[in-house]
Amino acid sequence: MSRSSAARPRTLDAPRSPRYLTLLDSLTGLTEQPPLRRRAADEPGKVLGKAVIEEFGRLAGRVEHALERAPGTDRDTALHQARKAAKKTRYATEPARASLGEPAKRLGRRVKAVQKALGEHQDSVVARATPRDLAPAAHAAGETGFTWGLLYGREKAVAERCERELPAVWAAASKPGPREALTRRTVAALSGPADRAAPCSRAPRRTRGGPCSFAAAPPLPRHREPAAARPAPDERTVVQRSSNSRGNTLSHS
Repeated sequence: MSRSSAARPRTLDAPRSPRYLTLLDSLTGLTEQPPLRRRAADEPGKVLGKAVIEEFGRLAGRVEHALERAPGTDRDTALHQARKAAKKTRYATEPARASLGEPAKRLGRRVKAVQKALGEHQDSVVARATPRDLAPAAHAAGETGFTWGLLYGREKAVAERCERELPAVWAAASKPGPREALTRRTVAALSGPADRAAPCSRAPRRTRGGPCSFAAAPPLPRHREPAAARPAPDERTVVQRSSNSRGNTLSHS
């Protein structure tokens, strides 16, 4: 109760602190002027599909590494790292749904199941610390520590259940169907025509202290009005020009 009483005032004061307000300003600036990279002007399917595949590869490596560990602290740490990789992979699939469609959506659902199992395991690891720390204090105060032991055992049972279920959950998530479909669509985007419509024809370039800007487009060609038709000469002018021309010819001869 003492730790809870001390944490409550800090929790209530945090939203009014200058640090929190600075954080809000930073988030607003990030959304209004995102630090886009050059690849932001590429075809979405190329960039997002490749990112999803790479993140899933990292997730697979961390899950396999965790499953190879013996139960204990090392495996708990490895599973926690795998949980963070699962979260990044799922977040990568969400913006890819618009350009890659159903394969990205299906893969995101399967990775979400992995993240849920790993998250429940991590919650039990964190929760076990509280009864483990309070049991000696209760014993020193002349109270029984049996209740804290029951709570610790219950949380440990939750972690063990998650570890037993993880291989089956991971096997379902790592089925090649969605990943193969996602790879095919990514390859199709990479090999598509170069003149495919894009948000802009030039890659964005960063400007110091400001948002991304785009190179200026070439000026449009000037529109020229058609030349006005010349008026047709009247009959007298034609006769006079003919007489002059004939006279010049006779004088030269």
